[in-house]
Formats: sequence, C-alpha cells, structure tokens
Amino acid sequence: MTRTPPSPAEIADLIEIRDPAIDATDVRARVADALIRRRAWAEREGLSYDALASGQPATSAPSPDALRAAIERLQGAPAHPMTSLLLTPSTTPLLGGLFRRFRALVHNVAIFYVNRSANTQHVFNQAAAGSIYALARAAESAGELDALKKRVSSLEREIRELRQQIAGEVK
Repeated sequence: MTRTPPSPAEIADLIEIRDPAIDATDVRARVADALIRRRAWAEREGLSYDALASGQPATSAPSPDALRAAIERLQGAPAHPMTSLLLTPSTTPLLGGLFRRFRALVHNVAIFYVNRSANTQHVFNQAAAGSIYALARAAESAGELDALKKRVSSLEREIRELRQQIAGEVK
C-alpha cells in the first residue's frame, strides 16, 4: 500500500505555529520535503515507509546487494575500539595539579571499564557479522541450488520429449 506524501495543506492542519518570528509556511514546506525524502529513501531500500512510520517492522527482505553492503560495514569495524584519556586543563592555581591527578585517576578507572566493555562488544559484533555472512552465503547457495534443480528438471523433461520424438520417428 503506497500512500502519497501529505500536501502542504494537510501539514498545515497538523502543525500550528503561533510564534510570529517563525515562518510557518517555510516550516511546513520543510516538513513536507523531509517526508518526501524519507519515503523515497525507504523505497530505494526496498522498505515499506508506511510500516516504518507506524512503528511496524518493514516486511520486505533486503536485496542481496544491500545485505552484502551491510555485512561489509559490520566487518569493516575498527580492530580495537579503545578510548583514551581526555582531560581539560585545570584553572585552579593551588590545588589544580592535585585535582587534575585525581580526575585522571577516576577517568582511568572509567576508561578501563569502558574499553573492556567495548572490546567485548567488538568481539560479539565480529562473531555476529561472521554468522550473518555465513547465513547469507548459505541462503544464496540455497537459492542457486533451487535454480539449478529447476534447470536440471527442465533439461530432463526436454531429453524425455526428444527421446519420445526419436522413438516415434524410428518406428
């Protein structure tokens, strides 16, 4: 079910702007343009815009090219996602050095746990990407196998018909 994008008049009914400093017509036009762009994006991706807009899952399966691109993005993640220490200089003259050391110590503890969590997530992401890739290859192979089975059965049928024709001509 494909709906047409809302017209500016329909958007005007939905959006009421009372601030005189804001150009309501411009805002409505920008909203309409954004809706048109999002609908076009969804169609390019093979997704149902209406399902996405209503919070439902898009029911159409991604194209093989889109699936390959997504898997390549997953596999192209950085090898070791690590966070480093970033502190701003302290402006307190007397206790600034002590305060900076304390902040560095607290930040190092936080960074330790963040890096540990990031590494665990990275390992999981790589395993998931590998599994998804294997499943995609298996599905692709299954599709190729089905096509080959159909081709073999049509060739077998053609061979039977040719044998029948030859048998009919010999008698």
